Amino acid sequence: SAGVGHTSTEPAPWGGVVVEGRAGARAGVGADDGGVPEIIDAGVTGLLVGPRDPVALSEAIDGLLADPEATRLMGQRARRSVVARFSLAGHAREVERTYTRALSRRGRRTLRS
Repeated sequence: SAGVGHTSTEPAPWGGVVVEGRAGARAGVGADDGGVPEIIDAGVTGLLVGPRDPVALSEAIDGLLADPEATRLMGQRARRSVVARFSLAGHAREVERTYTRALSRRGRRTLRS
């Protein structure tokens, strides 16, 4: 079934509520500020609205609820994305990529060299 997860209209530095909603295959709606834009891919996994704009938040939620199929698809994409980025394996890949980039700047090629 289609579902929507939303956060406050206030900017969130991390956006943990958004990640939890995405893990539950919910299309996200959040403020386009703080850490939320790094988590919601606007139009793909959810919608971003202006910070501190409760009318825009309400309209975005209403729009998603009026189109259950689009909302369901956004939720599925959100779930896939959160598993890829925030699962233990996904997190380990990101940490390794970060270290590999940092080491390559210092003349080393990989973590294993």
